[in-house]
Amino acid sequence: MERCPICRGRITPEQNCRRCKADLTLILQTNRDAEALTQKAVECIDKHHYRKAEGLLERALSLKNDPFVNILYGYTKTLS
Repeated sequence: MERCPICRGRITPEQNCRRCKADLTLILQTNRDAEALTQKAVECIDKHHYRKAEGLLERALSLKNDPFVNILYGYTKTLS
């Protein structure tokens, strides 16, 4: 995430938006969780564990709608 969902200000490493001061802790953690799930799913795909990858990608998509994750999810659906 590059911009604050409230004011569209650029996000810095701090947990609060520098422009509107919104607390972004939960949003940033959710993004990190979705990215970690996606990474685990890619590792599962590499090991041909498609059903496990499919489950991880479903969880990632429940946290964040991402075009790349949607493509990976569709790919695993065709293989499992």
